[in-house]
Formats: sequence, C-alpha cells, structure tokens
Amino acid sequence: MGQFSPGQAATPTSTVELSISCAQLADMDVFSKSDPFCVLYIKDGDKWVVVDRTETIDNTLDPVFEKKFVLQFRFEERQLLKFEVYDSDGPSPRLADHDYIGVAECSLGEVVSQQGRGLTSKLEGEGSSRNDRQTITVVAEELLTSREVLRLELGARGLDRKNWWGWGSSDPFLTVSRAGEH
Repeated sequence: MGQFSPGQAATPTSTVELSISCAQLADMDVFSKSDPFCVLYIKDGDKWVVVDRTETIDNTLDPVFEKKFVLQFRFEERQLLKFEVYDSDGPSPRLADHDYIGVAECSLGEVVSQQGRGLTSKLEGEGSSRNDRQTITVVAEELLTSREVLRLELGARGLDRKNWWGWGSSDPFLTVSRAGEH
C-alpha cells in the first residue's frame, strides 16, 4: 500500500468547453451591421494571455459563435477570464486594426457554477457608449473522457443548383452538432 506524501496529491481538475454568444452589440459599421468576433484571455500571474479567438460572424449584432474553447478547470484555483469583442474590419490578425466593441471579465468558476445555464455579463467599453444593453453570455459544459469513435461516410447526388437561374453549381455543406447544441 502507498504512503501519504504531503503536497503530492493531484489537483482536482475537470475539462470544460466554453460556448460564447453576444446580444444587442453596438453597431460599429455605417452601411451594415457589425462583423463581430471574440478573443478569450486567461490571467497568468500579472498578465493576460490570449487563449484563442472565435470566428467572425458577418453582419449581426447578436452572434452565436460556433468556436468552442476547451479549458482545464482547477477547482481550488481562481482562474480569471477576459472576453474582448471586436468588429472585424478585414483579414488582419492585429487587434488594433479592428473596431473595439467591449470587454467582460469573470472567473471560470463563476461560469462553471451556472451549471449549463450560462453567465451573462454586460460588455463595457467603446460599444457601451453607443449601446449600454450589449451583453455576452458564456456557457460551460463539462467534457467527459470517452473512447467512443463515430465513423460517417456521407455523400450527395442530384442536389438543386442554387445559383442564379440554375447555372453554375451549389456549394452544399453539412453541419454536424452534438445533442444540446444550438
């Protein structure tokens, strides 16, 4: 039998997947609606580190982002998160080249404690001076380790041509989602 060694116990963790959506974002464009994307940061010591960013969704003030962020939730540690939302102004990877909409901060524990209902916060910043109702909602879902494999072989024939007057070809696609996703 093993002996107890102080300080050698594993830190309790859980893998969680974060989903992000926003509502009533400020319209930063003149002739169309904003093209929002979100950047997720995590606090490491005294600095913010970029985790990743979502895709850009064109022409909407109420985006529901498809990109999910997978993080390790450490039960005994306060993990601070920051979400910055921007209006895309082109393909540049530099955030300074895009219109800043707003920011929200919270801890990962606050999101996880909502048990799938989601944590909704106000977005503060540039966009809030134009619209003080803009919000961001973050939902955490615990990922369970599974060794199940699904293999699909899909095909399609005789699809309608969806371009003008039936000329050219369509660009068909299929979206696969897990149960419970929007």
